[in-house]
Amino acid sequence: MPEYQHPLDIRLPDLLRSGLRLRGIFSGLPSPAIVEMCAYAGFDFIIIDNEHGCAGLETTENMLRAARASGLPSVVRCLAHDISRTLDIGAGALQIPMVNTAQQASALVRCVKYPLPGGGGGQRGSAFSTRAAGYGAFDGPAHTRRSNEGVALIVMIETTEGVANAAAIAAVDGVDAVFVGPNDL
Repeated sequence: MPEYQHPLDIRLPDLLRSGLRLRGIFSGLPSPAIVEMCAYAGFDFIIIDNEHGCAGLETTENMLRAARASGLPSVVRCLAHDISRTLDIGAGALQIPMVNTAQQASALVRCVKYPLPGGGGGQRGSAFSTRAAGYGAFDGPAHTRRSNEGVALIVMIETTEGVANAAAIAAVDGVDAVFVGPNDL
């Protein structure tokens, strides 16, 4: 079998830890072409806004394809109930709004991570026939490891309760970044 580029882009955690100043852009427009334009404009990442944007999962999947094809790391901002399906279509990073406590952040980490043999990890359901797993072309245990190590979780602090708990939220193992949502705050 020829070697293919894996559909799951796992570069964002390393970018977030790099200490580099990164330039990202939000897009609420349901358009793969916009994603490509943002890549060609030189952005370091894009946030596909499925909290306030109008893209459905099928369009988001095509936006993720455009990001992967043009070399642009992507984040999907989605609500917690959409985590599993958003990861299965190939999101390499998620941004979850309205995180107020460390317990809530820990629960989100468990939703993002697959369980590990012998215990540990999270509670994400395994399906290796999805786009994120290469439609079964890639080994299940390797996909589990790649996802658990490479999918970034960004939590949003947008309330006074979240601000009061910010240090504890940021300290949760598996939270890669904290984003302050100034409008709601």
